Amino acid sequence: MWWWWSACLFPLLPNRSLPGVAQVHVRNLPWFTASEVVEAELREAVESRGWKCEVEVLPLRKARLRDADKEHSGGAILRFADRVVAAACANALDDMLILDRRASAALLEVVDEPDLRVDVAFGNADARAQRSRRTARRFAAAVDVATVPPCLAFEELVVDGMDWAKIPECLDPVGGGELRGARGERKRATVESFAHVARRLDGDIVDVASGAGNLGLPLAKVLDRVLVAVDVNPRALDRLVQRAIEGNVRATARVADADGLQLDNSDGIVVSLHACGAVSDLAIEAAVSAKLPFLVSPCCAGKAQVQRQTSSLGAIDRAARPARLRYPRSRWGRDAFGDTYALLAAAADYGPSVSRDDNGLRRRLQRRAKHLVETDRLLAAREADYYVRLLEMPGLGSNYPKPDLLVGAPRGSRGAATLADLSARSLSPSALQLTPLNDDLLNL
Repeated sequence: MWWWWSACLFPLLPNRSLPGVAQVHVRNLPWFTASEVVEAELREAVESRGWKCEVEVLPLRKARLRDADKEHSGGAILRFADRVVAAACANALDDMLILDRRASAALLEVVDEPDLRVDVAFGNADARAQRSRRTARRFAAAVDVATVPPCLAFEELVVDGMDWAKIPECLDPVGGGELRGARGERKRATVESFAHVARRLDGDIVDVASGAGNLGLPLAKVLDRVLVAVDVNPRALDRLVQRAIEGNVRATARVADADGLQLDNSDGIVVSLHACGAVSDLAIEAAVSAKLPFLVSPCCAGKAQVQRQTSSLGAIDRAARPARLRYPRSRWGRDAFGDTYALLAAAADYGPSVSRDDNGLRRRLQRRAKHLVETDRLLAAREADYYVRLLEMPGLGSNYPKPDLLVGAPRGSRGAATLADLSARSLSPSALQLTPLNDDLLNL
């Protein structure tokens, strides 16, 4: 199931392939650092281990507003003559600190001969347009047939703000998290939405896939709760613990995979922000198993369609699904989508982009797909006797692709009553309406 991954990589990779070359794809490099500096840093990291390779920092096609100030795509390709060396390099670079950012690295398939189809598909405007139309038709067919059950309304959360001047800088996503500009402000707005809901629920904060704590730390501070941070990355947790000590937050860290995570029913509230792919589902599963409330804002639904291939949990496999995890998640989803769910998940993965002259139809298609994916997740929890709501977090901008906040608590519990009382504004269903399908939509 590498089709979605290839679709993401091919536009970024050079339009040439070298016979007999093993390639390592490095991601999460600092966007705002000059390509030459990043290239030199990568070359030094490789050569310090006695290896030789070609290094190419991938250029950026600035199709999105948030890309305007970026120097490159945040990725690079390293080319080796020996696949064993390439695999060793991928393992060494994965999670390495490169210019103050944790890189991720993965070995790509050995390229034996040029694939001219890549040149044709992405080098020719007509071919790209035809491919886009075919994809739009398939996506539209997948999402248009679904009817969202009336038990889930489309609502925007009404949020009380936070005084960030009272939060220690080391706990602030903008300060300690080093998220600048619009990205930092969005992270703050997200924390405010989580805090607005969590302060009405009892218990400690269990942050699944916590990373370095950009959600859990300010949340625990403003609510005066204990933070239990769970992540598979020990280095990220080390950074979280350091920030917690500096900011006087009571925190414990658990190095653990979300798959099979065991929580006690007295642990508190399960939260998770942008846990890629299947990890969001595993966070919800852990909460449901322990009968705990959950607040989850997922991302990267397409990554959940790839099955984990290894127990090593490299950067790519962390987001993939364990073999036991079934998609669609709910009976409703299986009835509505069946084997077309992968198309739906792919359509739900999108980023903030420059406005196009398409009357917003493309964005509405993608937004509806995301809405249906999250509906499927919540209905799976509802089938486990949970009260659930699908909320949109305010203050993130109309083009932001991940505004959804999934909340749930055991039906009949005090937490469920609290979630039912949350103030929210009903959003117009027309924002997600696609029917009737027309030529404008199919020719996007």
